[in-house]
Amino acid sequence: MRLDFEDVLAGSIGRIVLTALFFISALWIGGLIGGLSWMVGMETHWDLSDVRGLLEAFYYSPLLLFNVWLIPNIAFLAIMLIWVLVNDGTGHLTWGLILGMESLFVMLGWCLDFDDPKKAIISWSCWLLLLGMAETGVWLHCQMMRNRWVRAMAELSAENAMLRAQRAAMSAAEEVEGPDLK
Repeated sequence: MRLDFEDVLAGSIGRIVLTALFFISALWIGGLIGGLSWMVGMETHWDLSDVRGLLEAFYYSPLLLFNVWLIPNIAFLAIMLIWVLVNDGTGHLTWGLILGMESLFVMLGWCLDFDDPKKAIISWSCWLLLLGMAETGVWLHCQMMRNRWVRAMAELSAENAMLRAQRAAMSAAEEVEGPDLK
């Protein structure tokens, strides 16, 4: 058996790209959840015709991670990077954890200096709602992926049970007839 250098290199580069996209998506969505919650708390009225503001919030949401909580955020990301590389854990739990913590870092960095407690309550309530929705979506996707092969496995199990029953019936018939002594 020969070691295929191209397969090893492609697999390594693919894993690096996958891990980078994994972190970028979690950072981006976490920043977006925290940024939208912060925007809702800052607004005194909500104008639904302002689509440009929502698009800017989408594009600039990772920049909201640069706040006074940057050092703990970098430490958390380093720990999670080690977790992903050691445990090969680019899964639902890891992605949901990174997403939730990044949105929390945005909220802690930008929402602790509200001058009106009503704005802070609105912002944190919106954050809890959006984070709950995102984590529920992550959980539902995890359940969908887990139950993806349930029907095929049930069919395979039924087929195996049928084959076992046929073998048992054949062996019972051989015992009744006795061995063939030709």
